Amino acid sequence: MLKHLSHEIASWRIDTVEDICWAGLIAPIMLDRGISTLRIGSSDNWDNPYASAANPYIDSNIKFMGLQFYHDLFSMTRYDKIAYLVDQSKRGLIKRPNLIICQKPNNVITCGSCEKCILTQTLLLAVGADPRDYGYKLSPDKAAARIRKVLIKEKEFSISMIWEYTNLQKKLKDKPCKLLSWLHDIDFSKKKAYDLKVDTQMDWEELHKLYPHVKGETT
Repeated sequence: MLKHLSHEIASWRIDTVEDICWAGLIAPIMLDRGISTLRIGSSDNWDNPYASAANPYIDSNIKFMGLQFYHDLFSMTRYDKIAYLVDQSKRGLIKRPNLIICQKPNNVITCGSCEKCILTQTLLLAVGADPRDYGYKLSPDKAAARIRKVLIKEKEFSISMIWEYTNLQKKLKDKPCKLLSWLHDIDFSKKKAYDLKVDTQMDWEELHKLYPHVKGETT
């Protein structure tokens, strides 16, 4: 009912209360444990002009009861984050994590088939990692074959996923991956964004002029 109040709202949670809601939920725990600052890891980045409610200009303006929130790493794409985690784990600087980012409700493991699991496996392959080392079941060859089938077959993705794949294609021009050589043949601009109702793009530079104190790694 809520998402139908406005023709511009595709998802009430993502477009209106994402992170603001989490800030309110986590506040009692922060106060109880004496934590005054919380950094919220970004989902999108400056390359994505279709902003959700989760962005530096909202999160980094949340202050109450002596608590401060920051939207962190908005300068990094998912590719950048995966590359960083893989590099750090290879060098033994962090323990290799299981990347539990699954979209399935109440999932505590990786399903391997939702769009976020598919994207994460693609990014792991792109940086030369074995998805099985990060919580997935398929070998690199089998994962690549399954990913290709899904990306060719599916006609709709979230706008964030479309932008991540577009960015990945640019990355792979400079850092080719044999297992993903076919990715350049897919035109993601022809994929439909199921969560985009109004094609209004965000001008991040103009917004930054209004809120110069909000950094979010803009420089």
